[in-house]
Amino acid sequence: SGRLGEELEGLEAKLREGKAELEGLREGAEEERRIAAGTLASLKREAAEGERAREARRRQDLTERQEATAKLSQLKAEAARLQRAAAQARQEAADLELEAKEARQRLDSEAQEHASQLAATRAEAEARLGQLEKAAEARAKASEHASRQAEAAVQEAQGKLRQLLERSGAEEARQA
Repeated sequence: SGRLGEELEGLEAKLREGKAELEGLREGAEEERRIAAGTLASLKREAAEGERAREARRRQDLTERQEATAKLSQLKAEAARLQRAAAQARQEAADLELEAKEARQRLDSEAQEHASQLAATRAEAEARLGQLEKAAEARAKASEHASRQAEAAVQEAQGKLRQLLERSGAEEARQA
């Protein structure tokens, strides 16, 4: 019975050790479960944060893409407007160049016409001046001729008057 008591005590001690070990294992498992639960919760939080970050990035990418598309459309519209304005400016420049060419041709033509008219007027004036000079020269000659004739007539009249006076004087002398 002493040996049975010792065995019983030994078994009880092993049972207590087993229980303590079991309690330790249970506490360890509980601690590991708490750690695993914490890690799982942490991983879930990280996954949720990652998902939120991805969703935020996706929304931001979408917004940036929409803004870029809008900006591109705006730039295309502006480029088209500038091309239209450039084409219009080129057309206006071509029109102005044509207008300037036509105006230059008109001015050249008018200048030539003016020059022709001036040349004709000058030729007429020179011809008229020539005629006037000839007429003046002819008048001067005629005047000189008439002057000589008048002088000759005066001299002739004076001669006749002298003759008359001489005759008249001779007649008076005879009468006396």
